[in-house]
Amino acid sequence: MNRRAPIFYGWYLVLICIIGMVLIYGICHSFSIFFTPILAEFGWGRGNVALMLSLNILIYGFMAPVAGFFSNRWRPRITMPVGFPDSRPGYSRLRRCI
Repeated sequence: MNRRAPIFYGWYLVLICIIGMVLIYGICHSFSIFFTPILAEFGWGRGNVALMLSLNILIYGFMAPVAGFFSNRWRPRITMPVGFPDSRPGYSRLRRCI
C-alpha cells in the first residue's frame, strides 16, 4: 500500500510568501494608475509627481543594501523592532499630506 506523505508545511510558507510578493509588487508598481488622480487632486505638475516617485525609488535603492547589511549582522529579530520606530516619523508626516 502506497501512502502519500502529507505536504511539508514549508511549502505553505513558500506559497504565502509568493502571494505576498506578487501583491506587494503590484501595489508598488501601480503608480501609473494613480498618476492622473494625484495630478488632479493636488494640482501639481507632472514633473513634480514624477520627481516624487523617482526620489522614492532612489532612496529605496540606496537604503536596501544598508538594511540588508544590518539584517545580516544583527538578524531581523533585532533590526525590525529598531526599524519600526524609525519609520514612524515619516508616516506621521505623510498623514499631514492627506
